Amino acid sequence: MVVPGGKTYLLSPLQFKGPCKGPSYIQVQIDGTLMGPKTKSDWTGCVDGAWIEFSNVDGLQIFGSGKLDGQGSPWWKTFYYDRDNNINDNYQNEGIKGQKPSTQGMCSQPPMGLRFSRCKNLELRGLTHINPPGRHISIYSCSDVTITQLTITAPENSPNTDGIGISFTHNVNITNSIIGTGDDCIAISSGTSNIFIEGIQCGPGHGISVGSLGQSGSVDTVEDVHIVNCNFTRTTNGARIKTWQGGKGYARNITFEHIQLNDVKNSIIIDQNYCNGKHNCPEKPGAVEVSNVKYINVQGRSAINQAILLDCSNQIPCSNIVFDNVNISSSSKGNVYATCKNADVSIPSNAYPTVSCSKAGI
Repeated sequence: MVVPGGKTYLLSPLQFKGPCKGPSYIQVQIDGTLMGPKTKSDWTGCVDGAWIEFSNVDGLQIFGSGKLDGQGSPWWKTFYYDRDNNINDNYQNEGIKGQKPSTQGMCSQPPMGLRFSRCKNLELRGLTHINPPGRHISIYSCSDVTITQLTITAPENSPNTDGIGISFTHNVNITNSIIGTGDDCIAISSGTSNIFIEGIQCGPGHGISVGSLGQSGSVDTVEDVHIVNCNFTRTTNGARIKTWQGGKGYARNITFEHIQLNDVKNSIIIDQNYCNGKHNCPEKPGAVEVSNVKYINVQGRSAINQAILLDCSNQIPCSNIVFDNVNISSSSKGNVYATCKNADVSIPSNAYPTVSCSKAGI
């Protein structure tokens, strides 16, 4: 299927549903522009909370020089968002949990731009994605995914417009892309493993995040994540891991390597007491275990004095957190510092600011 260059098409919510397996690859070439409905009342027939969805399609390749413009700004002023720009954290992470039933066929929550579910051998390449009502791209329950050379943009104040969200998916490569949004550049959520991310220009946005995990006591797992050669510019977070109190499961074997920070808040943060942007959540027993996390060759400038925050659980502390050649200075004349609670930290080589940790239960 080809969307011709030089053409613009207005597209209502659409689903391509398998099972579908071609003899080689199933190709969608987009060289023109696809535009979502301009007003909320025209958004009807959303399936799984998405504008365009492909489900149960194997060997799918979507590529081209075209653009997907979700025209999502009417949605951004409608819902209440907390300071982390989340409507509902389940909706944020998995895309469909938390999606309210539609009223008379209308989409009731901000639809995601492009959603893939239960697809194998998926490739996305070359397209520009702008201004969806919600998340730009959602990868759910897929395997063997390659994403490269994308440009993903939305205004810095556009809520819940994550660039790429991954959940219940294995074997993913995301490379050489420019992502600037109002939320996470890339969000790595529960059920994911073997994720490789390289050459991402992230900003504005909330950085690259693992989580959130463990909300409402859920059992969530993320492992074998390697993020390398990425630049963060004026983001609210850099390398972030966030888990809720009372959850179960693990986030382990996660490496941030060769990271450049340019005026970034919360340059390095592990938050095992995540509370959807709030600070008054009651303490709950249990925690998602965070272990084997490495920060290697992380350099640059922090926009705030607290450059590193490890706020780990006093019940299940963070273990084997490694800082190897980390050097973060201040964007201003202030002195940067690290705050660390309940973490087992090792420093094979230089770490600035110095990470000295109070420990409970270690």
